[in-house]
Amino acid sequence: MNDMMTTEQAADELGLTKRVVDNLTKRFPHLAPAREFGGLPVWTAADVSAVREHRRRTANGLCWRCGTDLAEPPSVQEEG
Repeated sequence: MNDMMTTEQAADELGLTKRVVDNLTKRFPHLAPAREFGGLPVWTAADVSAVREHRRRTANGLCWRCGTDLAEPPSVQEEG
């Protein structure tokens, strides 16, 4: 595994598509990599491990970290 990688490379490491990884990081912001370069996310081995662990622990249908029910779509907040 590389020290730093693109979202595409991280998706390959996880056995997922880039779209799935993008959707995961949008729905669960705590999974998004903390580093950016040129406005693009830079993934590390720790970031990939966090996503892998999240997927393992959410097998029961709830996010172990934020408690989001994975069966329900995220709520849309009204602007007011």
